[in-house]
Amino acid sequence: AVISLHVIFHNPLALMEQTLAEIWSVVKPGVDVWLTFNSTKSYRFGRGTRLEAGTYIPDVGGDAGIPHHFTDLPELAQILHHFDVRLIRLHQGGDEPQSRSFHWEVAMQKI
Repeated sequence: AVISLHVIFHNPLALMEQTLAEIWSVVKPGVDVWLTFNSTKSYRFGRGTRLEAGTYIPDVGGDAGIPHHFTDLPELAQILHHFDVRLIRLHQGGDEPQSRSFHWEVAMQKI
């Protein structure tokens, strides 16, 4: 299995796609892959310094200075098109609207 939780989205989109291509190249068909991606529904979307469309570098917090790419469902489907996606679930974290985070939880396999 490949498990990457709260990691892959700390890159601009091109590097995320490069990482996904590497995962694709090393796993055998039928291997389970579990990943999480930031959602554009997250309270942090659009905050900080814009690096590119969907990618921001926060200037506050414990992860200040680290890129965060935020993905909507159509973009997620596009970047995962090589995989057999078994589950996409939007997970909500945080109780207050001003600190509500959303992440896509994805379970898939190489086809």
